[in-house]
Amino acid sequence: MSRMSKSLLTTTVCAVGLATPLTLAAQEGSNQIVRKEIRAGVGYLSEDSFRLGRFTGVDQAGVFLDLGFLLRGLDPHDGDTNRYWRLEGRNLGLDSRGLKLDAGERGRYSTFLYYQEMPSYQYRDVGTPYRGTGSGNLSLPAGGGAATAEDFLRDVDLGAHRQRLSVGGRVNLDTRWRASTAVHYDRKDGLIARGVNNDYFWALQRSAVVPVPVDYETTRFEADITYDGEQLQGRLGYHLSVFSQRDGQSLEVPDATVANWDNAPSRTVALEPDNQFHQITGSIGYTFTDSTARVGADVALGRMTQDERFVEAFAGLPSSLDGQINTTLVNLRASGRPHERLNLRAGYRYDDRDNRTSAYDVEHNGRTWSSRPVSSTQHRYHVDASYRVQDRTYLNLGVVRDERERTFDDRERTDETAYKAGIRTRAIPRTTLSAEFQYAEQRGSNWERDTAPEALRKYYLADRDRQSITLLATFQANGRLQFTPRVQWIDDDYSRSELGLQSAERQIWAMDVSYVPTDRMTAFAFYAYENVKADQDGFRAPTPTRPGGEFWRSQRDEDSLTLGLGGEYVVRPGKLTLGTELIHIESSGRARVRSELGNGVYPSLEARLTQFSLYGDYRLRQNLDFRLRYMVERYREKDWALDGVGVTGVGNLILLDQESPDYTSHLIAGTLRYRF
Repeated sequence: MSRMSKSLLTTTVCAVGLATPLTLAAQEGSNQIVRKEIRAGVGYLSEDSFRLGRFTGVDQAGVFLDLGFLLRGLDPHDGDTNRYWRLEGRNLGLDSRGLKLDAGERGRYSTFLYYQEMPSYQYRDVGTPYRGTGSGNLSLPAGGGAATAEDFLRDVDLGAHRQRLSVGGRVNLDTRWRASTAVHYDRKDGLIARGVNNDYFWALQRSAVVPVPVDYETTRFEADITYDGEQLQGRLGYHLSVFSQRDGQSLEVPDATVANWDNAPSRTVALEPDNQFHQITGSIGYTFTDSTARVGADVALGRMTQDERFVEAFAGLPSSLDGQINTTLVNLRASGRPHERLNLRAGYRYDDRDNRTSAYDVEHNGRTWSSRPVSSTQHRYHVDASYRVQDRTYLNLGVVRDERERTFDDRERTDETAYKAGIRTRAIPRTTLSAEFQYAEQRGSNWERDTAPEALRKYYLADRDRQSITLLATFQANGRLQFTPRVQWIDDDYSRSELGLQSAERQIWAMDVSYVPTDRMTAFAFYAYENVKADQDGFRAPTPTRPGGEFWRSQRDEDSLTLGLGGEYVVRPGKLTLGTELIHIESSGRARVRSELGNGVYPSLEARLTQFSLYGDYRLRQNLDFRLRYMVERYREKDWALDGVGVTGVGNLILLDQESPDYTSHLIAGTLRYRF
């Protein structure tokens, strides 16, 4: 029996098991109003498409089923109680199936039980020379080697499948106090791609991309108690997250970059280690009597621990990490209206990540590297003011100060100050206009970079001057037509950096249109264009042929365009409705590199998606509806890093053999909905 069939059978049995006692309880000794609904659909997909169905499970060509149901029970409105229950099953014939049960009594308590499956497909039929994928021990076929890797490929599918089970509830202790709790269990399994370096130092000499198994579970527990008073509100909560591997902590990976796989050395690669996270949270808010002033605070104290054994032993490395990170988060906020025209808001944020994991100097093959347990502390202050200049016109001003300290990084401290000023008005009839200008400046302490080149600057730590302008408008031509244009420009200047990102510019032009020509027809359209440009300076390390090294500059230019339009028309009210939708998205990226030895242009990166759909809803009888939908999707991608590269197309790397997606898929589906 296939996985889909097993999951469908399990979900159906659970649904029947949950529905039967609920229905019997509603029928015996109760005058609850019970409503039932069954959905049965069948569809057809013209060709395999991992991308089209990556989150729904509709990924294989052929016929598929889409089943669902809805059962509801509710006490009469004039009864002594107000109990309810609701059981729904969705997508029961697909890998994205789900089951949801809610029950309780309004105003007193509520409970829930959820089950959900969520696929996340990436690539189908990816070629790899490795055998034993999905297990903890990969192997290479006998008689092969790096030069003949293309002759030993086998196909695997990359992607993951998640199953989630949640149960919980809430109870009102009295009119102001309530408590809630929930438990969530997630299991994820599948295959993902991961880079492995076989000489422990990342380089092109002995590296490979391998399919790595995913088989882990996460359990989360949440509980809180809340108080809601007229002036005072508060909450105290606890959160626990436990992550654990189901089938081992490591993966044995032989070195596929060697000439003879029969004598290939292996390396033990660590998978995600088991770990825990505990957090206590609290919040409080208070509104002053006969005043618009309000103050509030949030506090979160957390601890992350991880103490799994290292999968390999090296000089200077203990047997296990003994990792611990303590987190502290404090948010303070205040707001008020000291004048009928003036609103003020202020806040402070303290975010501390105290990494108490020890730092280690590890030696291997005469080389040494050091671990870097990063700690950080953030202080963030902000003040905002909004002043009503005249009726329907507001002036907004604000300032933000962000101070951050880090350990084990190239810069110990960075400080950023941002100013903003804006105006918003509705003085013109049927029109809303707003404009905002922001300027931010980031500076910091001296650089302490330990690795070459010393002049390289990480962009998030570097000195930066940022300017941005945002324009937004809403025009209502009449009561049925509305336009909402938006323009945004952001410019980042990193010219103080010797090496690294020098500048980045982003432009966004967008428009939304909605139109309701009649009470039976609606239409919409949207457009968005985004352009990103960036310049970066770099340095190539000295070589025997060029002992002085080489400076270079790259220029990157990216564009994305999104178009959409659609509409719906009620042909016969209560009987027939027709609708359509068209979406087109395309993006491209270009990169040019200039150096002392010459110039070069990388091939363009391109992706284009066009999707068109038609649907119709027809009421056959008062309790029977039919929906028919047709969709066609055209997707094409060009990626020079994948197309035609193969397994051995880049230096001594062993890659995965895959091509960019290129498909046209047609989908047609019909669904009957019966209510009784």
